[in-house]
Amino acid sequence: RVGYSTHSIMLARALKAVATGTAGAAKLAPLVSARCGKGAPALASISLLRCVSNTSRVQADAVKEQPRHADPATESKYGWALNMLGYYTDESKVIRYSRVLYENVKKQSETPYFVTKCGVEEELRHVLAMTGLHLWMVLVRLRREGEYGKDLGQGLYDVFWEDMTKVVKDAGVKGRILTDQLSRLQEAFYGAWHAFDEGLESSDPVLAVALWRNIYERRDDVSLVELERMTQYVRMQVAFLDQLNSDAVNTGVILWQDVKKMAV
Repeated sequence: RVGYSTHSIMLARALKAVATGTAGAAKLAPLVSARCGKGAPALASISLLRCVSNTSRVQADAVKEQPRHADPATESKYGWALNMLGYYTDESKVIRYSRVLYENVKKQSETPYFVTKCGVEEELRHVLAMTGLHLWMVLVRLRREGEYGKDLGQGLYDVFWEDMTKVVKDAGVKGRILTDQLSRLQEAFYGAWHAFDEGLESSDPVLAVALWRNIYERRDDVSLVELERMTQYVRMQVAFLDQLNSDAVNTGVILWQDVKKMAV
């Protein structure tokens, strides 16, 4: 269970200092640097939404529940023909599985838990932010899968970007404004993912600041408990994805850790 001790107090003070830009931020810098790393609060200069704790241990049984993808190229009586047509080449698999994986990401990002327990608002831009967060978590896992993982990650991003482009177009944005909006949106996602990377490799306070800036739009009404939950959720899912076998990850049919296993 995450405790609300010096860790949480420091995090709350650091967030308030960053939000208000007061002189207190300078006084907090040594504390944050000592706990989170040099220059900790100065992460993610681009806010994703402006543009459009330690976790519980991973359960071994949950990892074993990963479903196996039924591929017609090997399980159909016409598998030999599909192989001849190139259905089972790495390029073809990337095209198919990246879409399966993206649908998985979108479904998980729409879990009601984020609204009811983590204080995420239900507006479209927040839904997109949560999709981007879950996409990043999967991309982190795919880094372990060599060249195929790199290709699948690119395929996943391409499907994601295709969806984002459709969303912006459906909002009535056209012409040069569309190009500008998409460029800014892409820059925002890259900035957010870089900040999440920094937080993942550093500490919970650093990750929490990145989430607060890029998921919550620096809202001052987000409670410390809600932010702690979101931070723990990210740590838990990254750890869970890290335990998955390559077959589950590379075919896109993955399960996510149940939010009921959250410690707070």
